[in-house]
Amino acid sequence: MLQDPERVAACLPGASVTRRQGNGAEGALTLRLGPYTADYTGVASLREIDRQQMMLRVRAYGREREGGGRADALVSVRLTPRDDRTWLQVETDLSIRGMAAKFGAGALTEASTQTLIRFAANVEQALSSPPPDDITPPVPERITESRTVSPAVSAAAVVAAAASAIATYALIRLLRRR
Repeated sequence: MLQDPERVAACLPGASVTRRQGNGAEGALTLRLGPYTADYTGVASLREIDRQQMMLRVRAYGREREGGGRADALVSVRLTPRDDRTWLQVETDLSIRGMAAKFGAGALTEASTQTLIRFAANVEQALSSPPPDDITPPVPERITESRTVSPAVSAAAVVAAAASAIATYALIRLLRRR
């Protein structure tokens, strides 16, 4: 499953890969937040891999299709074996411009955390399920929670989460080559 960026993106609510590109991918993201639906496009690319440290860095940039919302993220991902599991540490340096810049770090952190939790649960479920019989990737899930979160904050959070997803995908591919 993790060899396929489209299936990895399908684990991130509302995300999809629209085109593979060199060391990264172009993608789209649709969010439904209460009565509001927002569409975003972005690019994420692999910047650094350290095989000894089991770490990599990904740069991601996203822009709202309509409106001026933008986000730029540098995401560092490190894997650490612990007992029979793997600890995934994700650090994000996020720059926000536009409406999202008016919101506090607390709201952004909460939105990012919830998105990453759902992504991790979806990856775990996909890895524990038998492989599909067909080759059609799953349809990306849309966020439909009824609580209100600023679309601009959510866009920045999901750009960071999408970068994390691509970073995780690349790191797992790297580790499977060993």
